[in-house]
Amino acid sequence: MNLARFFHSDLVDVDMRVKTKDEAVEHLANLFCSKYPDRNKNQILMAVMEREGYGSTSFGRGFAFPHARTDAVDDLHIVLGIIKEGIDTDAPDGISLRAICLLLTPRNISKLYLQTLSGLANFMFKHKVDGLPVVDASGKITGEISEKELLEFALPDYESFIANLAHLPELEPFEDLLRQEDQVRVKDVMNRDIATISERAQVVEAAALMLFKDADRVMVVKGDKLVGVLSRSDIVSKIIRG
Repeated sequence: MNLARFFHSDLVDVDMRVKTKDEAVEHLANLFCSKYPDRNKNQILMAVMEREGYGSTSFGRGFAFPHARTDAVDDLHIVLGIIKEGIDTDAPDGISLRAICLLLTPRNISKLYLQTLSGLANFMFKHKVDGLPVVDASGKITGEISEKELLEFALPDYESFIANLAHLPELEPFEDLLRQEDQVRVKDVMNRDIATISERAQVVEAAALMLFKDADRVMVVKGDKLVGVLSRSDIVSKIIRG
């Protein structure tokens, strides 16, 4: 993806005078709406702040990338602001924020949003889980998907990549993943070789199954229907620690 074509000189402010990150976001939203006066600034700000609620978009080294999907736009827009003096923010490295890039993309998300990689990743991030069971319409478990499956999908030929790291184009596999994040379905990525255990089984059986399968979690079933998920951390925190 060539992001340069999305930059417009009238959506760049090289000398923002703001004191907080929120003020910077509002300033950039104003800049955007001055170019597109028919757009709803409040709708944009609500979407951006909702996304910020999932986790900070300050990435460190003086950069932040607040972003949101919103019905207020119908194409990708990038609004860039430079803060010469820098401002203190929640950056992981403590470096003052000096460049903030607001990215706005159209929502255009179908009812099957949670079946896409994009919806899945957002759901996992919001709820702080690293894996989820996959079930069909009847509740029958059909697989699981975790961060491991997402990474393997992005790097299907990772063994050859590791052998040729010096010649690997930076981030190219992940750019391919991002291009199709809203088209790829969970069923295309999920692991079908799942570890399941009856709800009536003893915890020690579940622990042994995790070790045998090298699994981070087991799916708890009643018959063939999913009734819960038991993870390694559940066993350690709730059972071993007491």
